[in-house]
Amino acid sequence: MRQKCKFSKSFLCFLFIICMVLLCLIIMGFIGFFGRKKKVVDDRVDGGNIVLKYASEFDGIRISKAIPTSDIVGVERAEEGDFLDFAVDTTINEAAGIDYEVSVAKDKKTCNISDDDIRVYLEKEISGTYTSVFGPESLVPLKSKTKLNSKVGSMVIYSVNKTKTSTDNYRLRVWLSDKSLVVDNYCEIVVFVNGKAK
Repeated sequence: MRQKCKFSKSFLCFLFIICMVLLCLIIMGFIGFFGRKKKVVDDRVDGGNIVLKYASEFDGIRISKAIPTSDIVGVERAEEGDFLDFAVDTTINEAAGIDYEVSVAKDKKTCNISDDDIRVYLEKEISGTYTSVFGPESLVPLKSKTKLNSKVGSMVIYSVNKTKTSTDNYRLRVWLSDKSLVVDNYCEIVVFVNGKAK
């Protein structure tokens, strides 16, 4: 006959304690592995730059003592002070491209002309010739900020998607509508460029 294996009580207690310690270590390992916080990597890259350049000291157009003008005449005006030439330089570094918006806004501190009376017209230089890309239209201010951060109160007059580093040349004309009854008129219209690398 075989003899039954007998374990002492102290050996069984020791074995129980070892099993409990191992079980605790396994549970703590699972908690440590699945419960750890996700690592957030903030990878900032130099996507690109947008620079607005203009030749005059003022970054816009001043309407002063203007007489009401028809759109046919307004788009052709070429006297000094009747238009603003400006350029937008885009430099693309690590981004796939850059989106930008050209917007205009009247200076409410100096302007006493209503939005409906202000006519806006924009041309872009394409193959050496200025070509119409906006207007003429009356000023219609934004009621909310755009995705590219053009501000409330301004009017977006052109949107561009760039995939290469280059310079875009523009010519802005602003005049008093031929339907305007304004007599004492003065207004400053300022140009803005807002963009984002993507």
